[in-house]
Amino acid sequence: MKEKWAVWPVYRRAMLLATAGILAFFAVLYPIVGRQKGVKRNGDFYGMTAVGETKLYVGTIHSWIEGHTVIQSGDGREAVYAVTPVSADDIRVECQIGEETFGPFRVTKYPLAQLPGAGSNALNSFPIPFDTGLEIKNTITGETLFRGGYRLSGDYTSLISGTITTEGDPGSASEHMTVDGVTYFDYAPASPEKGPGPYDLTFFALEAEEELTHKGNVGYFALALLVAVLNAASIVWAEELFVWSMSFQVADPESVEPSEWEIFTRHVGWGLFLLMELIVLIMGLTSVA
Repeated sequence: MKEKWAVWPVYRRAMLLATAGILAFFAVLYPIVGRQKGVKRNGDFYGMTAVGETKLYVGTIHSWIEGHTVIQSGDGREAVYAVTPVSADDIRVECQIGEETFGPFRVTKYPLAQLPGAGSNALNSFPIPFDTGLEIKNTITGETLFRGGYRLSGDYTSLISGTITTEGDPGSASEHMTVDGVTYFDYAPASPEKGPGPYDLTFFALEAEEELTHKGNVGYFALALLVAVLNAASIVWAEELFVWSMSFQVADPESVEPSEWEIFTRHVGWGLFLLMELIVLIMGLTSVA
């Protein structure tokens, strides 16, 4: 190996060192980034930090989802949710998006039977079971953002209003379901200008702590490792691989000298493999596990 290294041109040495160096650098970086716990919401990552009993979720809005549809692109504004338990069934949530502050809000659990409008013709007769009832209120303005049934099923959250309504009623409803002539609205989040909606407040108050994850997907790192090993092998054993490939074409492959085109494509291939390794490592570092 020392003899090979001594006769290699600078470009070849640089490719081998870069292939190993980039992998070693990200091997150190991945565990550091992975220490930051957080949650994924609407495609954005919110890092979580505990300050006493309050949990701060800090992220940057790149998209805003209403129901199941992306209604607008975010403009990169920072969003901060401060979640503080008041009691087992009462949680305080404050939100700041850019320079605008919203709330504080109170997310309170109620048994369905205590919810106004949740009589025999409303939530209690809804065809899916609810985990509990919720009331979400702005404690500054007194506005009730939501009052109804809450259900978490897998990755899907249902918030169904307990108020009996009719088709075409105004409000923040984006979806509705009608059962026995009664329309149930499925509330969607407001826009960033209007602040967080019931779904976002419910998520950070009740679900975020159970869905903690981290950045740094080791699957991408494993793929980059494979790419790096293949690239290093093609650099170290370039001549041997060339002779092996020629053995299928000529009787005496060791007497064949590589053409300038062969050397050029070899160099380009090393560079492309190195670029692929770097891209995969960055993708893994920025993706959520």
